[in-house]
Amino acid sequence: MTKKHQEEVENTEQIVEPEIVEEVDERDAKIAELTDKLMRSQAEFENFRRRTIKEKMEITEFVKSQVLCQFLPTLDNFDRALGAPDGESFRQGIEMIRRQLWETLEKQGVATISAKGCAFDPQYHDAVMREANEKHPEGTVLEELQPGYKIGELVLRPAMVKVSGN
Repeated sequence: MTKKHQEEVENTEQIVEPEIVEEVDERDAKIAELTDKLMRSQAEFENFRRRTIKEKMEITEFVKSQVLCQFLPTLDNFDRALGAPDGESFRQGIEMIRRQLWETLEKQGVATISAKGCAFDPQYHDAVMREANEKHPEGTVLEELQPGYKIGELVLRPAMVKVSGN
């Protein structure tokens, strides 16, 4: 630094009032404090996000395991039915398994979607055939080709139907 430049710096230091220096120091301290709070908040939010994702995955796995455990007795009965000799006892075993499977689904809130004789509703029905029919008004479900299922109001699978109409 040149001598002239050094003198200017010394003169500037004398001109700056102590209150201004104190205000600048307070402002710098406040900025540092707020920056620290912001960084901590961001870190806390990231930890919260990770924890929430992990909890969702754990809950999902728990629910799946609970539902799937209810199907294991049905699987055991299928194995027993397949080991039984053919004939009427085999048929009865399969009917019992179907009944047991349906009961398990009902416990989970699954219900069939009404179709035959109802008015066609694209939310619940998938029309794959159309047939002119004078006995029923247009848009009436004439036949259910494949059942539909729902849980509450959520459609798991729409019913595949034949609808009256031209």
